[in-house]
Amino acid sequence: MTPELLSPLAVLAPLGISPFLALGLIGMATRFANLSLPPGLGILQFAPVWMALLALAILLKMGRSFKLTKPFAETFGTTESLVALLALATMLLAPDASVPAQVVVGFGDVLPPLTAGVASTALLVATALTGLVAIIVVRMGFDLLTWLSPIPFIDALLQFIKLVVTAVFVAVAIFLPGLAVPLNIVALIAALIAGRWLYRLARFAARVIWDGVAGRLWPSALERGDDGRVGPMRAFVLSGSGLPWLGPIDVWWAGGDWLAARTFDLGEPWKVLGSSAECRLDRGFAGTILRAPDARLFLTPRFHAALPWLAKETGTSINRRLWLDNPTLEIRTIPPR
Repeated sequence: MTPELLSPLAVLAPLGISPFLALGLIGMATRFANLSLPPGLGILQFAPVWMALLALAILLKMGRSFKLTKPFAETFGTTESLVALLALATMLLAPDASVPAQVVVGFGDVLPPLTAGVASTALLVATALTGLVAIIVVRMGFDLLTWLSPIPFIDALLQFIKLVVTAVFVAVAIFLPGLAVPLNIVALIAALIAGRWLYRLARFAARVIWDGVAGRLWPSALERGDDGRVGPMRAFVLSGSGLPWLGPIDVWWAGGDWLAARTFDLGEPWKVLGSSAECRLDRGFAGTILRAPDARLFLTPRFHAALPWLAKETGTSINRRLWLDNPTLEIRTIPPR
């Protein structure tokens, strides 16, 4: 069976995940699967072109698999993303481009045929390019976070997953074109949902990194206010407290209890996390976890130097991890027997 003409909307996800690999596989399919290329992408049918794209894709994935070379690979990867946008625009705007007519409906009832066709094409192009940008941004976000992660080999694992996913999406677009467009729409929706989660994670990572450097050079000093309160301190939710995971929150201590609210300055309803006896401060290198009976909140390293004072003033126990904190030398006198 000869595969149908490739639809632009059928390759939205693979172009966003790994553009050079997707275009190289599409070009290779013209040689081994009798694929008919859409107008504007005819250059991919030449073996030197698709072989060069596949080679670039492999080199980029190798560069992104190691933390030392990943920044250089990501810099060059910006060109890869621009090529993806150009390829999709070429497929959509080229004469006789294969675009499913059912995707954009509703204009024919209220506009003349010519105007309706122009409006439908403009909306389709804008939607497709916006979707591609969304997928590219989410992919770059995951690449950045894996680079910042201390977990070994996670960068290489992510690149392998992206390679497999891209190959599967391209194969579906070539051999199951009826399933490709709905599958890409599902991938786009998943990218938008992941984008919200990724934004919170990126905001949290940026705050931890910034406070880990600037916060240690210019630490925040904590004082007891005239009303007896200590704080507020900006924290991030790890669990509980009625906020989304990694959502920002203000915490403070007053009258023997730890309290929390979305925004301290606006006087929004606050929540009692627990008394000083029920809570604990777990001090680590990356930050401090305030453990309450029903919540765990993360304090960045900006408050690292003030933790002994904070524990003393609030009566909250502090868990010192010797493998992360400065060791303490304790001298004891052994009485003679």
